[in-house]
Amino acid sequence: MNVVVLCGGVGAARFLLGINVLIERGDNLNVTAIVNTGDDDEFYGQYVCPDIDSILYHLAGINDDVRGWGRVNETFTFVETLRTLGVNAWFNLGDQDLALNSLRTTALQKGTSLRDVTRDLASRLGITNIDIVPMCEEQVTTTITTKENQTLRMQEYFVREKCQPSIMEISYEGAPSLCHDDARAALENADRIIIAPSNPYLSIFPLFAIDEIDSFVRKNKQQVIAISPIIRGDSVKGPLGKIMRDLNVDVTPTGIAEIYSDYISTLILDISDEQYCSEINELGIATVRANTLMDSVTSRTNLARCSIQSGRSA
Repeated sequence: MNVVVLCGGVGAARFLLGINVLIERGDNLNVTAIVNTGDDDEFYGQYVCPDIDSILYHLAGINDDVRGWGRVNETFTFVETLRTLGVNAWFNLGDQDLALNSLRTTALQKGTSLRDVTRDLASRLGITNIDIVPMCEEQVTTTITTKENQTLRMQEYFVREKCQPSIMEISYEGAPSLCHDDARAALENADRIIIAPSNPYLSIFPLFAIDEIDSFVRKNKQQVIAISPIIRGDSVKGPLGKIMRDLNVDVTPTGIAEIYSDYISTLILDISDEQYCSEINELGIATVRANTLMDSVTSRTNLARCSIQSGRSA
C-alpha cells in the first residue's frame, strides 16, 4: 500500500514512529513523508530545517522527548559562547544539531538539492523505512502578521516571541506553483493520503500554498484523512489553540474539520471528543474515534494502523 503523510514537525514525527513500527512488524507499506519547509531559516551561518530534522531525529531514535525538540544528550556550548560575547543568540541550536546543519549547509552551497541532502542525512542516520521528501526546493517563508502590525518569520514568532503576539494573518511567502517531483510522484501513486496531527496553519498550509499540492489534494479528497491535533479543547503541544482563538476558529475537532473541509473525507478525532462527531458529519466528513494522544509506542502504532485502515477509497 502506498501511503503519503503530509507532515509538520513533532506531531508528525511521533505519528511516523507508529507507521515505522507497522513496517518493522511486516506491514507492506511504501511510505513517503512530504514535509513542510516553511519553517526553514538561516541561523549562525547554517541552513536549518526544523520540521525535517524533527522527523529525522525521531525516526533515528535520537530525539529529546523531555525537552520536546532537538537531539537527546545535546549541549549548547556554541550558542552559550555567543551569548557571553554579547550576541543575542535567541535561537537555541545545539552542538550536535549544528554539526548536522553544517553538513546540510555545505552541501547546499555546493549545489546539492535539499531533497538529496535530506536523503543523505536519512541514510547517515540509518533511516530506511520512510522516504522523507521536502515539499519543494524553493525557500518558502511562513510569515505572521500580528494584530500589533508586526511582521514575523516563523521562528521569530515561535521561539523568540514565544508565540505571545496575537495573530491577524499568516502567509507563505515564496511558495512555488509546483511541488518537488518526488512529492508529485508519491501523491499520484498514493492509495491513502494522511494529514498528520500537525498545526494546520504553521505546518500543513505551507504545503497547500503550493498550487500543485493544493489542487491534487482537493481533487482527491476521498483518499484523504486528517488526524485532529485538538484534544479536549486544546492542542497537545504548541500554539495551535491560541492561533485558532486569535483567528476566531472554534478550538474543537469541529474547528479542525472546518479548516480542512475542502481537503478531507474523514477526520480521526480523540475518543474523548465523541460529542463533536455529529456536527462534523453534517459537514460531509466521516469521523473515526481513536486514542490520538500518542503518548506510548502502543498508542502511536494503533493510531497509525487506524489511519491507514480508515477513510474511503478513491
